[in-house]
Parts: sequence; C-alpha cells; structure tokens
Amino acid sequence: MSHSVISRQYGLSLVELMVSMVIALILMLGVMQVFLSTKQTYSTNSSLSRIQESGRFSIGFLAEAIRGLGFTGLCFKRDSNHLTASQATSLELDQPLQGWDDVERKPDHLNGTPIKGTDVLLVKYAEGSSSLEAALSNTAASDSVRLLEPSAIDYGAVALITDGLGCDLFLNAATTSDKAVSKHDASKPWSRAYSEEVDVLGVHHATYYIRKNMSGNSSLFRQRLSPQKSLGELKWTTEELIENIQDMQISYGLSGDDKQVTRYVTADQVPDWQRVVSVHVEILVVSPQLNAVTENQTIKFNGVVLEIPSRKLAEVFSNTVSIRNRLP
Repeated sequence: MSHSVISRQYGLSLVELMVSMVIALILMLGVMQVFLSTKQTYSTNSSLSRIQESGRFSIGFLAEAIRGLGFTGLCFKRDSNHLTASQATSLELDQPLQGWDDVERKPDHLNGTPIKGTDVLLVKYAEGSSSLEAALSNTAASDSVRLLEPSAIDYGAVALITDGLGCDLFLNAATTSDKAVSKHDASKPWSRAYSEEVDVLGVHHATYYIRKNMSGNSSLFRQRLSPQKSLGELKWTTEELIENIQDMQISYGLSGDDKQVTRYVTADQVPDWQRVVSVHVEILVVSPQLNAVTENQTIKFNGVVLEIPSRKLAEVFSNTVSIRNRLP
C-alpha cells in the first residue's frame, strides 16, 4: 500500500520576497512616471491655452482701438466744439493718439501705477454707426436737435453729430429715451440746422496700460471716460481686461511726405503725433502656473532675451496696426 506525501507552503523565502518587492517597485515607478508625465503635459497645455487666449484677446482689443482712432464719421472738417475750456483740453479730438514710455510721465488721470518699464497708450475716436432721421424743423439756434427716433447716446456722454456738411462735438444733455440730442453748453449755436439723415456718434476716450490687479497678478487695464449723474461731470472708469499680461511695448510708425512709414520710434521720440500712421504693439504673456515647463524658458522680447523664472510658460504676441483714418 502506497502513501502520498502532501507538500505544504509555509511562506515565502527571503529571496522570493525581495524579488516580488523589486517587481512591485518597478511597476509603481512606471505608474508614477506615467502620472507625472501626464500631469506635466496637462500643466503645459493648460498654461499654453491660457496665455494664447490672453494674448489673442489683448492684441484684438488694442488693434481695434488703434485701427479706428481719430474716426469722426462724416465729419470731414474741424468740428464745432461746444465743450468748456477745461473739458476741451482732454476731450477734443484734434490729437486722438498719445503714448508714454515710462510711468514717471503717465497721464494724471491714470488709476493705479503701471508696472515699471511698460508703455501707456491713449486713443480717442467716435464709435457707432447711428444714422438717424432728424426733424425738418430743426434750427441752428436751438439747443437741441430733434430726431424721429431715440439715439443711443447716454445722458452726459461726449457725442458727435454730423451730416457731412456740419460737425459738432458736445456733452449730451438729453436721455436715451428722448427723441433728441441736446448740448450742455448753449452759448453758441450748432454749426448748421441738422435735418434729414444725421450720424450721432459716441466719442470714446480710452487709456491702455499694464498694472497689478487685486490678486497681485499683472493685467492689461483700460480706463474709459464715462459720464456721471451730474451733467458735465466726467470720470475715468477703470476696467481690467486681460490677466497675466506682464509687459507691453509700443512703437510708432512715422510717415514721410508720401504717407509711407519711414521708421518706428518710441513715444518719447515722436516729434508730431499727426505723423504716426501705424502702431506696432508687442506684449509678453506669462502663465500664472509654476513649473509649467521642465526648465526656465528664455524668450526674446522687445529686442532683449529674457529668462522666465519659476519654470513658467511665456509667449510674445505682436501686431502692426495701420491707422485706418491716416492711410494714403
């Protein structure tokens, strides 16, 4: 009679245990490597998407403002100014473009200190295409121009009315519900009796600059001149447009006798702002995320090679914009 011997497993030997631990560690290292690589890729792609979005929006805002500066609709001659002497200094459209290269010479109205070394840009233009029918009974001596439908000009806003033959710049004393526009200063008549079709345009005054926001991040800001409840009182309203804009540099294309650009200069080198026919804008966008790339990035901005600290991702956006109303 034969007897079978049953072999029992009492545990792992030290060698077997060490081999299994090594295999487990290798697998864990592989998983961690995949995780870290995926996380790094996600962080880089997220930062890239964010700075590209910020860059495109910033260039778009600035290009639109620059392209239309000095626009006055059908006003082909110097406007009849109904602003007070103090208002005319900042509101008249004779000089629709001005720039500053350093914060020590920033505009007095600017809210908050721009980041040192960045540029500031001021633009003025009429906006909108409000073609309205004016009453045939209007006279130049009247304070108001009666319309057949309400205008879109806010009470107290700077406005421009023109029909191609006359042109008047004024503070509107009528509300948007009134079928009229009315000048705040009634000391002199309109340049003509407006009747039939007229353009009633709002006048846009905006300053673009870079400063820190409430969170301590650098952003592109805009200050717009806005009417207040008290007629004749205007105030600069500050708006944060795009975050993560670290620097903005602007150069201005000067024209020769043929209206062609001969050279680009900085704001302090512009001899006459009426000679500027194009503007070159260059902005530096830096991601807020740390360690977005594997090592510190070097990037060329404004002719200088910069090293971006903390392994942040950065990109330069630039555009050269022709001033539409100064083209040959």
